[in-house]
Amino acid sequence: MKRCLLLTVTAILLLTSLSANAQLIGEGDTLWYKSLYPNTISHVQFSPDGTKLGVVVNQNEIRMFNVQNGDSLWARIFNTRIYRFTVSQSGTSIWINNALDSELVEMDWNNGDIMNRYRYKNPVSYYNMVFSTPNPKVFLMTNHAQSFALYDIEKGEIIKEKKISHISKYGVSPYSDYFILAYQYESSNTWKTKINIYDIKTLDNIATLGEEEGLVENGGEAKISYNGKYAATNFGGRALQIWDLENKKLFKEYTPTIPTDSTTGRGGGPSLAFCNNEELLINCGGRFSRITTMATTITNLVIDKRAIIYPDNGFSTIDINKSDTKLAGGVGDDIVVLKLKKDAVPVKDVPINTEETLYPNPTTCNITINIPQNFGIINSAQILDNIGRMKKNYLPNELLLSDSKLILNLSDLNNGVYLLKLTNASNILSYKIILEK
Repeated sequence: MKRCLLLTVTAILLLTSLSANAQLIGEGDTLWYKSLYPNTISHVQFSPDGTKLGVVVNQNEIRMFNVQNGDSLWARIFNTRIYRFTVSQSGTSIWINNALDSELVEMDWNNGDIMNRYRYKNPVSYYNMVFSTPNPKVFLMTNHAQSFALYDIEKGEIIKEKKISHISKYGVSPYSDYFILAYQYESSNTWKTKINIYDIKTLDNIATLGEEEGLVENGGEAKISYNGKYAATNFGGRALQIWDLENKKLFKEYTPTIPTDSTTGRGGGPSLAFCNNEELLINCGGRFSRITTMATTITNLVIDKRAIIYPDNGFSTIDINKSDTKLAGGVGDDIVVLKLKKDAVPVKDVPINTEETLYPNPTTCNITINIPQNFGIINSAQILDNIGRMKKNYLPNELLLSDSKLILNLSDLNNGVYLLKLTNASNILSYKIILEK
């Protein structure tokens, strides 16, 4: 109880200490909080009907809780390492990968009883969770290191396997023909990360979504939306990227959600989860606007609206129920279940008349923007190309602002159509810019 009160007081102090312009609308109401100290939480997941919450603790135990009040329902301890579990397509059972015993174990959601055990015919050390694929008898597995495979439970053997390089992050959906996998590799003494799309049936590489310098092992996630239309990747210190899987290209990109020079907040890394409404994405362990501590935010990908749903907490594992009404988060030894206010978005586009507020347009070099008097302090100015890639990102001290007029030099950009986004703590201004030299 004392710890719960302390958590509540911390959240209140954070909210009252922020600028009034932040307008923290739509924070999720805490349904219940529970400490499992000294146990460590590695995975949380709602049952398909949303009435129960499964939690993996100490990487060898599954505990089940009542979602509405947090009461304990059952627990089962295993003699091997369990990172996560997955759910059968029928929604009646839990699957775990008991790798050290070379078997898959199917358990009943309601009481934790073991329903089936499937032995490997070919021994393999796959320590990560087992994912459902479009074929309910075939699972995608990975050892989180250098390979991934399809396992057929009826045959009791791996039917396809691929090798990759070093640590990977991956995203799957049982309703998609694809899965994504981000892995790091070394090239010319430099570590790089590549994000690829693979065919779920053949494990063949379909396309490369992106490639950049840096590692994936410093925290981060790769997730696919419920029906497989979008993918999201977010690795520590880098941008939150949204990928259009139908057209296999970048859809949206948001500025880094965790500053590389910051270790504030309670989260262990940026966790991601798509809502059942795939236009909504939960981002945990990131920053929103001026907030320098970690926070959990919700983003509408299509209309670029964002809101805080839980301040001062970056959950390391999260899940959302199918009705998009509750969010469960785990970090360290704590579990929090929130009522998710998915329709609360504080960032509102300000209606503008481009001809009066932006000139000259088209421009050959410099462009002037009249900023509305009630807009407030500008936090960021970004120039995006026609597919959403960031081309310029101005810091506040780089902005030349005089008498509510902002002047930008675009001489280093190529001819074309661009989107200028000006952001403050609660609003976004969007401008279409045409550059013709």
